[in-house]
Amino acid sequence: MLRDQEPVEVDIVLPPPLPVRTIQGRVVDTSGQPVVNALVCLVDEDAELRECRDLTDVNGEFIVRSVVGRRVRAKVSDLNPPRESDEVEVFDGTAYRPPTLVLSKRLPDLVIP
Repeated sequence: MLRDQEPVEVDIVLPPPLPVRTIQGRVVDTSGQPVVNALVCLVDEDAELRECRDLTDVNGEFIVRSVVGRRVRAKVSDLNPPRESDEVEVFDGTAYRPPTLVLSKRLPDLVIP
């Protein structure tokens, strides 16, 4: 806006929020023990978006939200020791599959010089 112009009032109308669903799951290690504080990420295949949304609790459980109708995969990683899971399909657009993610892939140790 230039100094000699009056401010213009603009009304912005947003669409209603998209409906969401809750995704609950569990993270375990290769021996089946729950993993605490593992980082849970969702991959929205339709939006080509990856978001890390939650940490697992003392039982290795997590709860995250996702937009209804989207194809969603979950992946989890942990730093102690460094490891991650494969991506697991939790919603293919029609059927929900409560995931159990297994931290089975060992990652290289992080070295800070």
